[in-house]
Amino acid sequence: ADAPSLGGLKGQQLENVPVWNGNASAKYLFNPLPGFDGFLRADGQYVGASYPDLARPDPATFQRAYALLDLRSGIIHGAWEANLFVTNVLGKQAALSQYLSDNYAATTRTRMFTNRPRTVGMSLQWNF
Repeated sequence: ADAPSLGGLKGQQLENVPVWNGNASAKYLFNPLPGFDGFLRADGQYVGASYPDLARPDPATFQRAYALLDLRSGIIHGAWEANLFVTNVLGKQAALSQYLSDNYAATTRTRMFTNRPRTVGMSLQWNF
């Protein structure tokens, strides 16, 4: 149904909700040494285009589609696991949410939330 108080019409794409989303993962397992298990993993995410509000008064607020790629490699031995990872491998800066500030002194300033930048790291885990 129409939502006149929100400026929305029946069948219109919802605020901040893309029409298409998807993700995929691939994992390769191997044995580098006796008693050790290793893996390589790739995770991809696609998020379609969306709008921050139903009115869509400003085409500049259109939030473009984006894709992210994460990679991880690890080794497991008994209760221990060590991983090397890179998130947002391609360094994509995606617009996650855009809105006008509700701060009285800055009501005309648009604010933008973005995804995390490329991050490289290592994690260690012990299961007990």
